[in-house]
Amino acid sequence: MKRICIAVGHGKSAKGGYDPGACSGGYREFEIAKEIAKYTAQYLKSAGFETQLINYKGDLYLTDRIKKINAGNYDFAAEIHLNAGGGTGSEVYFPRGSEAGRTAAALISGSIANTLGIRDRGAKIKLNSARSDYFGIIRQTYPLTVLVETLFIDTDDIKKVCTASGRDLCARAIAKGIEKYFCSGTPAEMRVKVLCDSLNVRSGPSTLHKINTVIPKGGVYTVTEVSDGWGRLRSGAGWINLSPSLVETEKAA
Repeated sequence: MKRICIAVGHGKSAKGGYDPGACSGGYREFEIAKEIAKYTAQYLKSAGFETQLINYKGDLYLTDRIKKINAGNYDFAAEIHLNAGGGTGSEVYFPRGSEAGRTAAALISGSIANTLGIRDRGAKIKLNSARSDYFGIIRQTYPLTVLVETLFIDTDDIKKVCTASGRDLCARAIAKGIEKYFCSGTPAEMRVKVLCDSLNVRSGPSTLHKINTVIPKGGVYTVTEVSDGWGRLRSGAGWINLSPSLVETEKAA
């Protein structure tokens, strides 16, 4: 059974106060996002996924949410937001270089857009000045994590989710996108055997990312995602280099 974490964005500020996220016309991002997230988790549970909802009460700051996700041994995580800036439509951010992430993000964004009748802005990446993923919830989490910008709070988009039924409909769309990803979008798992004396496990798919731990020669591990010659370990420990000189690979049974 796949384990999924649905997180609510914002809520607790860096200084311990309340961060409502974007606000417009009397609406607060956190208050709407938490209901969409709650319904999303419920639909995923009904579909047979082991699902946990975090930050519904707004008690977890960003670093707390990252730690919670990394400790949960999840297969997938999604943080729910509302966008702002005068645009329209849905968009979903995924980790740079992750084809699985691109697939998941596109399916979720398309499902929201088609269900609510809004523009599909699609799957996107956002990078910082160091050319790493801009969003900490994506950059610093071990499982594949996407950031869902459901729609814009400061345009007519908000009319789609200003009621409980609208938020429920949006949540259903997110859950359908995630379910479709797991039904058709995930790559086959691989087992890998370490050939070198020791192999670094990094926080992301390149040598630019920090070393989380080291695994020994002869160890056999399962990889659930491949990106640019790197594999994400199912354990959630991080990413390893899949070079034939370092590991031997085979399809998992």
